Parts: sequence; C-alpha cells; structure tokens
Amino acid sequence: MRFNSIEDVYDAVRGAQRRRLAVVKAADKTVLETVAASRELGLADAVLIDNQAQLARAAEEAGISLEGFRIVHVPDSAEAARTGVALVKNGEADVLMKGFLETRDFMHAVVATGTGLKLENRMITSILAVELKEQKRFLFLTDIGFVPAPDLEGKRQILFNAVDVLHALGCPEPKVAVICATETVNPKMPATLDAQALQAQNEAGEITGCRVAGPISFDIATSERAARHKKYANPVGGHADILLMPNLETGNVAAKTFDLFTEHDSVSIVAGASAPIVFTSRGNSMREKLNAVAFAVQLVK
Repeated sequence: MRFNSIEDVYDAVRGAQRRRLAVVKAADKTVLETVAASRELGLADAVLIDNQAQLARAAEEAGISLEGFRIVHVPDSAEAARTGVALVKNGEADVLMKGFLETRDFMHAVVATGTGLKLENRMITSILAVELKEQKRFLFLTDIGFVPAPDLEGKRQILFNAVDVLHALGCPEPKVAVICATETVNPKMPATLDAQALQAQNEAGEITGCRVAGPISFDIATSERAARHKKYANPVGGHADILLMPNLETGNVAAKTFDLFTEHDSVSIVAGASAPIVFTSRGNSMREKLNAVAFAVQLVK
C-alpha cells in the first residue's frame, strides 16, 4: 500500500502491532500530551525517561495521569539519552523520541560508536514529508537539518536514506530530483556536477530502487507545467517524490517556506538509524509531534 496522506499513515498504524516509544526527558507538557494522545489513539505506548519527581509535577500541571506508563528515573539529560538508546537497542522500545533536552545531548547518544543507533556507512539525515492534498501524495525534502554541505558521497547517503523511507511508505521506485539552480551542467556550479554524477550512477545500476534525475531546478521537479514549458523530457520532471537538496541552507529554507507560507501539513522524519527517531522541535505543536510519532511507528522494521 502506498501512503498518500497523513491520515493513511494513522489508519495503518492504528490497525497494526502496538509499538513502544522511549521518550527521553519526558517532563514537558506538550511531550506528555503527545504520548498520552498516542496511547489513547492506539498509535503507541511509551516509556518515560526523566526525573520521576519532575515527571509527576509536569503531569499534574498538564492534567495527565501517569498510570500505566513505565517510568525510568534518570535525572541527567545525557544519561537519559543513553538510557533511551539502550532501551531501543535491547528491544524494550521500538522508537526513540526526543523530549525536552538539548539536541547535543540527544544526538551524542544516537551516534555514539558501538552503543548508538546510527547505521554503519550512513549519515543521520532529516526528511520533511509534505502532504500535497490537491495531488493526493507526499513530497519529500532532504536533507533539511543535519548535513551542512554534503559532498557527492554524502548526497548518495542522503538519497539512500530517503529511498529507504519511501520504500517503507509503499513507494517501490520513488522519483528523485537532485535540485540545483539550473538543469544544465555547469563546471562553475559544483552542485550540478554532483547531480549529473548521481543520475549517471542510477542509470549504471550503482544506485537502485529509484529513478534519479539531475541537475534539475525546483520548478521543473515539482510542476508539470514548468517541465512541459521547458521541454524537460525526463519522467521525474513534474512528478518528483524526493527533492535532494544541494546543501542544508537550501533544504532548510525550502522546508520553512512550506511551513510558513503554505497550508500544507508536514512531518519531520529522521533517517539513517537502526530504529525510527521522533525528533521534533520544542516549539512543535502536539499535532505535529503526533504526526511524527505515527510516521515513526509505521517505519519500525
């Protein structure tokens, strides 16, 4: 089944095996509201990792009962992150979720050699899934959060992560647009050389499970009208599933543009780890966090 909307994902998760979240530093109103709603909606149960007294106070302030939740008392943020990772690695939880703690402490535990969750020979990358309601499908942008200036090998890893996610979401051969300012190769624009190389590797069978086109501009990748007008023949034109961005600045600006200036719903996904990770901002709403939980549960292998 190919998932074409956020509600499709909710429906699939509610009807599947109940999963468990390991929530690192859960003593936060929105975090607790999210895990309580996740349980109520049938998305996932949760293990709450934090100072037990602080958890009790936060739950009381939020009007949430902690009855039925497993609580692991770990006051220190860095140790809480390591505990959450360990619970996932040993099978006591299926999904790692970032609560109210610094990104540095959380990610240090995720990428730690030997004890972390990062896959060998993969980067941890961030993907934004944007629901295009009028087209009844998703558009995925990557990387938008972790890799500042990927070289060609870095872009390969970002691509592999995104393709893996789309396969898990029912898209067997996603169309990948390697985004540049132009669809013409220009030696003075290194991103176009990387894009050309990725398309060539795909055509040679070195990159499989997807269709890659590049260099390709944002408008041609996403608009059938623009692709026709510019006589762009590659079938990725106007139908891209994945937009592989040239660098973090471009990806971040594009993601925030969708968020601030359009009505599209979106979900952040972390890829490149051995288990799904819910990595949302402290400023994200409960609904945004719930969406991320639903996607992460669907991505459990």
